[in-house]
Amino acid sequence: MPESMLGWTPFSYPFNLTQQPACTVPCGLTSDGLPIGLQIVGPMFGDALVLRAARAFEAVRGIARPGMLS
Repeated sequence: MPESMLGWTPFSYPFNLTQQPACTVPCGLTSDGLPIGLQIVGPMFGDALVLRAARAFEAVRGIARPGMLS
């Protein structure tokens, strides 16, 4: 993998390398309106578990969007 790719994938590369499923769920906004994400990582072959956890978080918290209170 070219080193240039590591510059934009520092948070996903380790999980791709170890074959762990991961996803990022929007979970709020900073006071400046920038997005904050929750990264959920599971065990190898635990894709369904990661997706269920992400969906459960979204169902309880909702997704903050610009212009909304977080």
